[in-house]
Amino acid sequence: MNSEIHIVIVWEKGLDKVEAILFDLKNDFQILEVNKVVWSEYHFSNNLSRFYGQKLPSGSFKEKHCGKGPFYTIIIRQNNPIYKFRKTSKGKEKVNSILFDKKQLYRKWTGGGHKVHTSNSEEESFHDIYFLFDKTSDSFLGAKDWDGQIKKIEINIKGFDGWSNFKKFFHFLNLSSNYVLLRNYEDLENLPSKSDIDILTSDVDFSFHINGSKKHRYNNRVAYEISVDEKKYDVDVRIPGDGYYDPSWCHDILKNKILYKEKFYIPDPINEFYSLLYHVLIHKNEFNNKYDNRLIQLSEKLDIKFSPSLFEDRQKMMNLLEVFLSKRKYNITRPSDFSVQYSHGRKGIKRSVWEMIGRIKNG
Repeated sequence: MNSEIHIVIVWEKGLDKVEAILFDLKNDFQILEVNKVVWSEYHFSNNLSRFYGQKLPSGSFKEKHCGKGPFYTIIIRQNNPIYKFRKTSKGKEKVNSILFDKKQLYRKWTGGGHKVHTSNSEEESFHDIYFLFDKTSDSFLGAKDWDGQIKKIEINIKGFDGWSNFKKFFHFLNLSSNYVLLRNYEDLENLPSKSDIDILTSDVDFSFHINGSKKHRYNNRVAYEISVDEKKYDVDVRIPGDGYYDPSWCHDILKNKILYKEKFYIPDPINEFYSLLYHVLIHKNEFNNKYDNRLIQLSEKLDIKFSPSLFEDRQKMMNLLEVFLSKRKYNITRPSDFSVQYSHGRKGIKRSVWEMIGRIKNG
């Protein structure tokens, strides 16, 4: 028998119907747990933004519509769920049809709008339960039926006031996100404040996962500031389609990621080698040897044979990269983030101006 764990949320403005919702849910699901969740008033809008993966500032329509007081979460188990296509806010999707239809019903009961939320799939259920309670949905699979008690939980989403250390930061990401650290990860825990952390992810709402604050007003700038152990770090977030790497290559890097020392995810050796080589040749205006040692280490691990003089000849390095790109059918792409240097074609006006300003600032 196939069982799934799901969640139903009744926001404050829909609580007048919570008893009717609980009574109706019993017809199709096993209720396992009911909680009265209290988010702090100060962090409410931040919690709501991170939960939904969209910027919802204090006083937003959604906050006013749903309420910012205590809300109920109902954890349910469903045996042998049925999936069908339904029209959702993200377009036509295959969803848990019985629960989805219940959501539409409960939203009518509560006056329309979005005062009731349910997970549409196992993936969404995992996200919702993990963000709310720092637990996996699987932890409820063996749970007994609800005993009728409503537990009050005062909590905020992990990282709401920054992260106490990198271990907790990556513990959260390892379960919530699909990502890799692209480079400079070997001594990450000892990075000085204001250091850059380069991340590739397929999650378009990744900045909400890390609770990062945008550093620049330009849409194409992707630097976010996070706080870890009371230190500030700059996280550059790259996603497939932003031109940083070929989108197919991005997906392959993420597909083949490996867990580094049980801490965080990095590219596998071959993708790390060539993405680093690409970074040196395409993302930098000036040819330097900053990454030579790491490239040599990776080449030895991969048994890639070349003369040490390779790193003194940009064209030879470029030939090595182009053979790899051609074999994998990847293209060289121009980053949409104009702060990234680009040395393989037309830079564009914004990038050229940005680089000129940088040269003036640096003397």
